[in-house]
Amino acid sequence: VSPNYGTVGTFVTVSGNGYGYKERIEVNFGTIPTITYVSSEKYGSWTVIYTIDHQPLGTKTITGYGLVTGISAVETFIINPKVEFVLPNHGTVGSSVYVEGDGYAGSENVRINFGTSKTVFTQADKYGSFSTTFTVDTQGWGLTTICATGISSGTSSINFYTIETEITLVSPTFGTVTTMITVKGNGFKINELVRIDFGNTVSIIETYADNIGSFTTVFTVNTQTYGTKTILATGVVSNQPADGYYRIIARVWNVSPNSGTVGRTITVKGDGYCADEMIGIQFGTELNIAPQYQVTEDL
Repeated sequence: VSPNYGTVGTFVTVSGNGYGYKERIEVNFGTIPTITYVSSEKYGSWTVIYTIDHQPLGTKTITGYGLVTGISAVETFIINPKVEFVLPNHGTVGSSVYVEGDGYAGSENVRINFGTSKTVFTQADKYGSFSTTFTVDTQGWGLTTICATGISSGTSSINFYTIETEITLVSPTFGTVTTMITVKGNGFKINELVRIDFGNTVSIIETYADNIGSFTTVFTVNTQTYGTKTILATGVVSNQPADGYYRIIARVWNVSPNSGTVGRTITVKGDGYCADEMIGIQFGTELNIAPQYQVTEDL
């Protein structure tokens, strides 16, 4: 029997000899009366390959039974537990994860530990298989262990899930230059420095992730052109980015003086317009009181 231990789904090669001439051999495995058939060669030898099906953990008997001679021989195979599927195997905090395992004791409770804090309980069926779904809680970036342990058998198996970075909040999502923006994120490396880039401004602010990989920071929108700007949060240690968006809208932010008589010269200042576009100034009933003004880059 090769190999003589493994998990559900393992390919096993079983060989026998001493049987009758071209005899039909019934191969039994564990709780399966006949997992496959094979015929012996003229000298009574045979070899067959089959896949371990869903059965509870432990030592299973493999029996080769000759249907003509009635003779049989026995060997063993040990089934070990396995966390078979993690779908998907990567994502952000708040994502839903499907986990499937087999090779546990029949009908036993299974405890699933996810990373450093998440614990989920489920129950294996009579064949030692289980499936469950849980939500990724707030933990730090990187490869995270999923460990499934049988409560009664004490056996366990692991698989992995990669937590990815994410910006979870940009508030508000639009406004003018000088607006205060709150940005939140999670899935970063624990306690790492996080650099925030905004539009064409590199490192408009820096902050630190906390002990579960989350951060909250506030910055002021600096003078940039109109339109949607990317907010890019990058972990300096992990080098993992996450992005969000803020839309700058135009404004007139200064009129000086704001009162006076006819003939008075007025200075008007604005920002948040497109780069290099022409601006027309409307005053009262006058649709274009001032010469068109060309916006300079980032003003």
